[in-house]
Amino acid sequence: MRLPTATDLANDSSPLMESWEYRNQVQEKTSHEFSDAIMGQESDLQSPSTGQTFTLPLTSYDPTIGGYRNPDKPSEILVDPY
Repeated sequence: MRLPTATDLANDSSPLMESWEYRNQVQEKTSHEFSDAIMGQESDLQSPSTGQTFTLPLTSYDPTIGGYRNPDKPSEILVDPY
């Protein structure tokens, strides 16, 4: 019996591997959001027009527009890629 190699595992599209990848993505997002919450900021906000990224304090959230305004262009709402 041959044991699987790293290449075999990398090319495996079994439900087990898909579940593992999904779990890692969820943990990465949760860790990122938790870190931002502890530090009182929202990081990796992107301008849809320029692609520039911003890190803003949580207090700059504008509930009237449902997001964060671009500090350089207040009419634009920043998007969170996470």
